[in-house]
Amino acid sequence: MKTLILFYSRTGNTRHLASLLATELDADQQEIQDRCDRQGSAGYLHAAKDALLKKETQIGSIDKNPADYEMVL
Repeated sequence: MKTLILFYSRTGNTRHLASLLATELDADQQEIQDRCDRQGSAGYLHAAKDALLKKETQIGSIDKNPADYEMVL
């Protein structure tokens, strides 16, 4: 089954887990890039404020088309 793993990782922990999962499932992976800088403590606080205010963020383009896959995680 052709599988794609889409993920966002602010600190790298989710990136690491997505990579392990992609290896186990023989899946492709695509990281979602947030155009807003959310690094460090200030970035964490900014992300928390945006979440509380339900503010949408801008993301970068995605190279892989999820419609080309049978399963998307």
